[in-house]
Amino acid sequence: MRYLHAAQYISDVIRAYQQKSFDEFKRYYHSLDLLLIDDIQFFTGKDRTQEEFFYAFNALIEAHKQLIITCDTYRKILLEWTSASSHAFPGA
Repeated sequence: MRYLHAAQYISDVIRAYQQKSFDEFKRYYHSLDLLLIDDIQFFTGKDRTQEEFFYAFNALIEAHKQLIITCDTYRKILLEWTSASSHAFPGA
């Protein structure tokens, strides 16, 4: 289980990119039973972070794990991230 603010997840993505350790990053985040990310609106405009989040999202959902996200903005704004987001968050 891991709770973190979106800024920490962004930092983890940047660190993985700088250290060329995306395999380790993915192994960690994809193996969690529960991932809770607060203030996900901070991912807006962060393409690589969004991409890695959707990989984690898909891995967790496919493994029947739990993912909880919080947001202080309208969901429609978040859906503008990428075309993949419309598949991840249907009904917007």
